[in-house]
Amino acid sequence: MATTTESVGAGAENLSRFVQSFEPLVSAHWLVQVTVGVLLVWMVALLVFLVAMVRRYTLGDPSNWPGGKPPFQNETLAMPRGVFRAVLTISLLVIVLFVEIISLTQGGLEGHLEQLLMAFQMMLAFYFGGKVMHHLAAVDRHKEDVRQQTQQKDIAARSGKLPDPDAEFGVQGAEG
Repeated sequence: MATTTESVGAGAENLSRFVQSFEPLVSAHWLVQVTVGVLLVWMVALLVFLVAMVRRYTLGDPSNWPGGKPPFQNETLAMPRGVFRAVLTISLLVIVLFVEIISLTQGGLEGHLEQLLMAFQMMLAFYFGGKVMHHLAAVDRHKEDVRQQTQQKDIAARSGKLPDPDAEFGVQGAEG
């Protein structure tokens, strides 16, 4: 029975230390309190948004969608592409912005923010780096298609089987 009493005492002591850790926040500069309030509102709004998205896209009635199936069925939680990436990016931006505001009002925090700023920089690098690679891959595919079309025309020209240059104007809706 002594171990139970000791563990309850240790739990109460830990809870007391946890509550005391918020004392600097309560007695902090008013800007810090506003920042923490805005971050809490942001997290609640984000949670409400994600719950609404899950209810609409993931748990919604499939018969409401054209064709009887959700259009984003193969995406994360059957939500539109990029929802989670956008939520994470904007959330990290909001957090970094407000943490920087706090660090401007409270001196000596610059050294403690290195990991958060590093995470923000990595997020930006991966996001925009991924976009660049996607663009480069699309350009390479287009170049390969043009190269293959040129090759086919060269082969047709050598074999004497040239396509009719006016054939595209015979197609309904073609303009010249």
